[in-house]
Amino acid sequence: MRFRVMKTSLFLLISFLLIFPFPAKSQKVSTKELRSIFNEAESILLYNEDYEKALPLYKLLADFVPDNNNYQYKVGICYLNMDGYVKEAIPWLIKASKKTTINYSYNYKENHAPIDVLFYIGSAYHLLNRTDSAVYYYKKFLSATSRFHNPQMFYTDFVRQQIKNCSHAREMEQHPVIVKKEKLPDRINAYRKNLNPVVSENRKILVYTAMPGNNKTIMYSRKERNGWSKPVDITSQLNAGDDSRAVALSYTGDTLFLYKEESGRADLWVSYYRDTVWTPMKRLGRNINTKYWESSCSISSDGKTLYFTSNRNGGFGGLDIYMSKRTADGRWGEAVNLGPVINTPLLEDNPHITADGKTLFFASQGHYNMGGFDIFFSKKKRSGSWAKPVNLGYPINTTDENTDYFPLGNGDTALVSLITKEGPVKTWDIYKVHIVAPGKINRIKLQGTLVYEDGARDADPSLSITISDTSGTKIFAKTIPDSAGQYTAELLPGIYKVTITGNRYRNVTETINISEQYSRSFLAIETRMIPRQANQGKVFFIRSVYFRLNEYHLSAEARQPLLQVAALLKEYPRLKFEIVGITDTTIAENYNKNLAVKRAREVINFLTGMGISRDRFTLADIGEIKVVPLKKGKQTKEIKPAQLRRVDIRLIRPDTSIRYKQEYFMPEYTTGKDKLTYSILVIKTKKKLPADYFYRFNMEELNYVKVDEVNGQYYYTLGSFKLKNRAIELLSRLIDLGFSQARVIDDPALDDLLHKPAEKKKKYVGRSEYITEEIPYYTIQICALLKPPYHGAFKNLKDIRVWACKDKFVRYTVGNYHGYSVAKKALPEIRKMGYHDAFIRPVTSLDKLKKEDE
Repeated sequence: MRFRVMKTSLFLLISFLLIFPFPAKSQKVSTKELRSIFNEAESILLYNEDYEKALPLYKLLADFVPDNNNYQYKVGICYLNMDGYVKEAIPWLIKASKKTTINYSYNYKENHAPIDVLFYIGSAYHLLNRTDSAVYYYKKFLSATSRFHNPQMFYTDFVRQQIKNCSHAREMEQHPVIVKKEKLPDRINAYRKNLNPVVSENRKILVYTAMPGNNKTIMYSRKERNGWSKPVDITSQLNAGDDSRAVALSYTGDTLFLYKEESGRADLWVSYYRDTVWTPMKRLGRNINTKYWESSCSISSDGKTLYFTSNRNGGFGGLDIYMSKRTADGRWGEAVNLGPVINTPLLEDNPHITADGKTLFFASQGHYNMGGFDIFFSKKKRSGSWAKPVNLGYPINTTDENTDYFPLGNGDTALVSLITKEGPVKTWDIYKVHIVAPGKINRIKLQGTLVYEDGARDADPSLSITISDTSGTKIFAKTIPDSAGQYTAELLPGIYKVTITGNRYRNVTETINISEQYSRSFLAIETRMIPRQANQGKVFFIRSVYFRLNEYHLSAEARQPLLQVAALLKEYPRLKFEIVGITDTTIAENYNKNLAVKRAREVINFLTGMGISRDRFTLADIGEIKVVPLKKGKQTKEIKPAQLRRVDIRLIRPDTSIRYKQEYFMPEYTTGKDKLTYSILVIKTKKKLPADYFYRFNMEELNYVKVDEVNGQYYYTLGSFKLKNRAIELLSRLIDLGFSQARVIDDPALDDLLHKPAEKKKKYVGRSEYITEEIPYYTIQICALLKPPYHGAFKNLKDIRVWACKDKFVRYTVGNYHGYSVAKKALPEIRKMGYHDAFIRPVTSLDKLKKEDE
């Protein structure tokens, strides 16, 4: 950024104000200074996600411009994502919410907060277990976004899930588990942050992450007669750097598994204890690590099975849990997904298998959840499949993020890291927690919740639930779900089969294992109901489009699900789809049937306009649109009128080997995103397009299109995007411009398509060109002179640098500071030395002023 050469009092005033601010109303600062500070803060968030480091920069901006709601919003976002500081986020976010916009710009000039601020207020209250306030703001967010075209782009499914989780939290808090905790010795908890403990199954080796300051160190301790030995820093032995953490130990503690983030990807690594030292860590093989994100793992006691997490293609959601078997040559075999019983459309992480190999503990954002990540466990059945995961219960789980649970033995004891000191300086210590088994429990209340995958608003009246022994011969309970899809039953400890049957949904059979050691009188489970078969393939996804009374034109609200369907059909070219018009035949049968056909045609026209080929219909042509009359009589009366004014789009999997990755759009600033970034493949051509081809389109983003040539084909791409919903939103605009074959693709898949390595420095669409992965360097200018200074003028300063500039001034600077905030800390000391006019400036601004022959 270039600074104008100044000797005037205005420049001195700006420098003075940066260090000695007056009350907010009298502060003034240059737009260049604002832009510099803002871009640095945005760079820290975008590339490093270091909220603690970005916070002082945003607070400085908020001090300079106190009526800028965007700066207040950013301060609140930083507090929200800093462990232990959620309470501080609320006043900032509420103040920012007074002035919001739907057309938010990532720019220092933006003075509105995005409409998303309402969600983040709800999220803050949710994390603090103020669930009534959380639900209020979640619903306020849904109401605010419903007024806009395509509110589906606002991660509304995730918000509705969070509203349900608030209800789950209230229910689980009424049935707490009894927990005892014991803090590990002070020699272990010797630092401000003591995190991520892992211990060998023989309980003789402990490895954890310590943060004396901002850098991470990996600590190692052995169990001795008198307890744990003084920890040793093994970071340098491992060659781990400051961005690694331990995730697992082998049974005997001589094999250490680690996670390391590097160049925009995360992999799993391994180190071995040899001759009293740890070997430099090495990446695990290609069956484990991919171009995607591998974040945690656990090894079986015999060392032959590795459970790990990855967001690679072919999963059921974001991060999924996989399993790999060690082959005869010692390598890890092909990864196998643990399946939809364990993995959900959201994220799973931190798997831990018990020594007997029968119980898997893991963190999940899905299942029956209190909010964020909760800890679950699942029992392995004799068949090798997994039983329904069970929430470990409150207060092990809370409405906050719960990911840190390292089980010992059968899992009723574990190591966790907890905040132990509130206030300005917070500390994290490692504890051993034990879930106390209560006295004899006569009955356990099972509460089940059905989630309808087709988005149905009302329960299917034909559904029934049967709870039996595993053979199905002895029935313990028969019931039906209520209007909210919930049911209850009282059971003794044991292994049960839950069978759910009905007309509209595929039958579901699940196994629940309630052990004698189960520590609560309450057990909650959640079951996802999949629609039944259609034609030759399997319906696995339905979206319903609702119409107003007597209308067949698509409203803005009705377009929401269609955009999502179009994106899915582009992402999965082998999928087919079926359009089904729903009508009521009790009155005006011909009129309603014709109206249903018109509505179905409207949906078809919209999808074909989005570039979806007609040959992907399961029906031969539009004339054969299927109109399904609902039965006359009692069943029709039980269905609300709105249900009769709809068109169903049923995605059909003709080949069951196709695995559809159901996704939730996620907020930008939230814990547990799967770290994928996305691009848009705009167009592919056999001949290179003219350099000015995209100028004819009235879309600013097309200025950032990149071209790559691969095997005589030219690929024009646009990216990257941190959020997939933003990419899909832009995709719909591109299709409107005529780019009918455009599609969203994740960046690792794009790298494979283009046969090139992952970019180390991504550029993000919609962000300033000054917001880069590289944090700029700053220096402190002492003065600018036309004539040389007197002898000894700077004798009390070291490392003075002299800049001979084009404007004939010679500038004198001191220091080379990485980031504005670092330079700001150094400036007061330099001014105390008598250099009252000293000020901060980017090194690049001086590079531009230098004489060419300097």
